[in-house]
Amino acid sequence: MYDEVAIVEAFVGETTHRDKEATAYAKAMERLWEEAVTGEDARRLIVRATQHR
Repeated sequence: MYDEVAIVEAFVGETTHRDKEATAYAKAMERLWEEAVTGEDARRLIVRATQHR
C-alpha cells in the first residue's frame, strides 16, 4: 500500500489498484493485522510450528 494505491504482486507480475479497489485491499490488510500474532506470541507460534514437522 502506497498512500491511495495498492500494488499486488503475484507469480506472473504485479497489478496496481486505485480508488475502490485500493480501499478494498486496505480493508483486507486491516483485517489481517487484527488477526495477526506479533511479538513474543509470534515467536512462540513459530517455535511450536518448527517442532511439529
